[in-house]
Amino acid sequence: MDSPFKNTVMRAKVILTHHHGVSLQGNRAHPLGELSGQLITHMLTSKRGMYMVATLRDPNDHVGPALIELFDVQLYLIGPQSMQLRGFERLSIGHQSQYVLQGWVVVMN
Repeated sequence: MDSPFKNTVMRAKVILTHHHGVSLQGNRAHPLGELSGQLITHMLTSKRGMYMVATLRDPNDHVGPALIELFDVQLYLIGPQSMQLRGFERLSIGHQSQYVLQGWVVVMN
C-alpha cells in the first residue's frame, strides 16, 4: 500500500521528542529546540528494501545539507494541525554511525 506521505513537501515546525534515543518527557526540551523548515518525505531503496525518509531542510538553501533526517518513518499520531512521526535518527560517533529512536511532532505552517 502506498503511503499518503510519499514524496511530500510542506513547510513545518518540528519538535524532537527524543535525545540519543531517550524520550524527553515532561518539560525537558531537546538541545536543538524547535526547528523550522521544509519537510520533505521520499522513499529510499537499499539492499534491505524500501523505506521512507523524512528530511527537514532550510527552505532558502536547496543544496545545503539537511537540518535533520528521520529514517524508516512511520506515522504514529495525527491530529487536525499536527502529526507525530517516529523513526530512526543517525548519530555519528567517531567514524561510526549508530541509529537511535527519534520522534518528531510536526506542526504545519
